[in-house]
Amino acid sequence: MRSACPGRAIGSAKLIVCALRSLLGWLHVTGQVPVSLAAAAPSVAGWRLSGLPKGLEPAELRRLLAGCDRRTATGRRDFAVMLNARSQQTVHNWWHGFFSFVDSGPPPRRLREMLALHRTGLLRFLGPGLSVAADESTGEFVATSPQAGFAVRAAAFIEARLPATSVARSLNPVLASPHLSGLGSEQQLLTADGIHSTGKLLVSDRHELLDGHGRAAGRLFGVGPGTSGRGADAFARPGTNAAPFRENDALARPVLGVAAELASSRAAGQNASAEPAAVGRS
Repeated sequence: MRSACPGRAIGSAKLIVCALRSLLGWLHVTGQVPVSLAAAAPSVAGWRLSGLPKGLEPAELRRLLAGCDRRTATGRRDFAVMLNARSQQTVHNWWHGFFSFVDSGPPPRRLREMLALHRTGLLRFLGPGLSVAADESTGEFVATSPQAGFAVRAAAFIEARLPATSVARSLNPVLASPHLSGLGSEQQLLTADGIHSTGKLLVSDRHELLDGHGRAAGRLFGVGPGTSGRGADAFARPGTNAAPFRENDALARPVLGVAAELASSRAAGQNASAEPAAVGRS
């Protein structure tokens, strides 16, 4: 098997395994071997979507984009998604972390206070590439960084960083349950380098959870920076009509609509059960 199957297509390898199992079964039926060895023939690994190309040639990518009918709203949306897939992949990888590290942070007054604590020696910055380990002999945490050149030892360690977005690897049961049950899925982008997963929860324009086939889950909704519905992971300033506020307002409408439908159907069921039963006459 190891010498005959490597280099063959999956279908061809499966035919060889099938023929071998038939031979081993025939040898057992005819009494030439005491036990059937058909189960000893290994199965051929054939994973779903494993045959997708790693990337598209420029001409193939142009033909793919040309297949979007930009005269329609759906075609323009599909064209924009495919055209921006590579840039979205870049944003989801290194750019978002760089932006959060350099641009985001406390207001200027808090920064000046932090610098004052740093000058007194009460606060020390380790910089990027932080590594934290537990010293079992002393019961302390030891933090180091290749940029700092020194180590910081402390009795307590507060982890305040956000992990990378990944529905498939999430330990949160609220996220893991829809994904494992098939009601939800991760957002997949088709780039010239192949399929790229953003790790975000895939939602529709109405923020409904979508499964791997793009079907809406109905009464399950998702909102926030961990979903595909958010255009930009930016802070919402009070007193502004920021994108997160508009997103939440848009989500409230279908949620309230579903709640009204449930209340109406429950009330109709109660009214039906309260009606007296009809009495027939002989």
